[in-house]
Amino acid sequence: MSANILILDDPTSLPRFIAVELQAEGYQASVVCEAISPQTIAQMQPDLILLNWHLRRASGVDLCRQLPLADERHHRPIVIAMVNDESSGYFAQEVGAATCLLKPFSMNDLLSAIDHYLSDQPQRWDVPIVARKMGAAVQG
Repeated sequence: MSANILILDDPTSLPRFIAVELQAEGYQASVVCEAISPQTIAQMQPDLILLNWHLRRASGVDLCRQLPLADERHHRPIVIAMVNDESSGYFAQEVGAATCLLKPFSMNDLLSAIDHYLSDQPQRWDVPIVARKMGAAVQG
């Protein structure tokens, strides 16, 4: 069974593009572009969450803090996507994120983070905060 990845982002074409790319890599990927409660996320049972740090309709910070409280039985790694704000990466760690990717990031960087955190023995913050990449990068 392939891993289920939940993408929480603003309603643009970017999250749909990422979902299609992840599906092409063999993952199940679903996109939510609306305010959602941590309890609803827990009920969806994703294996990993890709979360936009600055959501228009909800707080990525609040979701990151509240998700472990909504379902203490299942740890879900949260990969935060943020725009050019390395200092927030340390704050993201404090509120429960596994790692951060700075936008624009490449699909290879995203896939590496996903593969790492879905492995049998992941360790928090082994995948470094990813600096901006030139060329074919995912922006948003």
